[in-house]
Amino acid sequence: MEECETAARRQQFDEMHSQLLHEWETLRSSEALRAFLNIRDKATAHTELRPGQEIYHRLDVASLGLKWSDLRDVIQQIQDLTDELNLLIRQSSFVWPMLDEQLEADVSSFWN
Repeated sequence: MEECETAARRQQFDEMHSQLLHEWETLRSSEALRAFLNIRDKATAHTELRPGQEIYHRLDVASLGLKWSDLRDVIQQIQDLTDELNLLIRQSSFVWPMLDEQLEADVSSFWN
């Protein structure tokens, strides 16, 4: 009985690991993530300023073709990957709605 249970858990782990790797590769190769990395590297970190006539111009983020839905989708994919990693490694989960509530309360108390 114990050997069957071990084999079943091993198979479940392998399936979860395979799924996790697939989802990571999908996110990693997405145009949206590449655009966000571009923003991080060039705009947020100020590592690339383009020379203009007499002043430097920052990267035009609008030229990357991102939409708000791209940000929402990437955040969701990262949350899903985080959930799967937690389940795979720690056999635990994360309560995203509770985090959202806490962050909303923090934002509200900061701005009010």
